[in-house]
Amino acid sequence: MFRSNNVFNIKTCLFFLLVFILAGCNQEPDRIPFPKQESTYAFPKTTPLHLTEPKPLHWQVHRADSLKSPVVKDLKIDKIPASPIDFGNFIDLPT
Repeated sequence: MFRSNNVFNIKTCLFFLLVFILAGCNQEPDRIPFPKQESTYAFPKTTPLHLTEPKPLHWQVHRADSLKSPVVKDLKIDKIPASPIDFGNFIDLPT
């Protein structure tokens, strides 16, 4: 008896679902009229693009002996900690 009641409920739910789907699909939405010329803002105007006269580039060329050499620092991979940083455990610094 429990099984047949359960099947009846499923069939009833499927029937109402089918009715709602068919009723929703058969309704055609009304067309909303789009205003043709009504606007609170002015329409943008098209203007042609005019480029300025090209200017030559003047590069500053430096001699190689006038440049400072970069600072080189040693990176020791052995000194990097192997454990990841734990941001969850906050340790208060002494004041």
